[in-house]
Amino acid sequence: EAGRDPSAIPFEGRINITRGDPDSWRKSAQDWEKAGAANLTVNTQGAGYTTVDEHIATIRRFMESAR
Repeated sequence: EAGRDPSAIPFEGRINITRGDPDSWRKSAQDWEKAGAANLTVNTQGAGYTTVDEHIATIRRFMESAR
């Protein structure tokens, strides 16, 4: 916004967790944190999953890796 300090404007990071492995996910999450992201969104679309449970399982794997 005009006149606002750019560092005061929050932004959101995004990780596509259909690629890579838990180590690369953790590194990406750390990189977004270092960059100052206020939030982080993880994406499981495009993985070829056919059930909600598959998406949830992958998000849980991400959460475990990011701790």
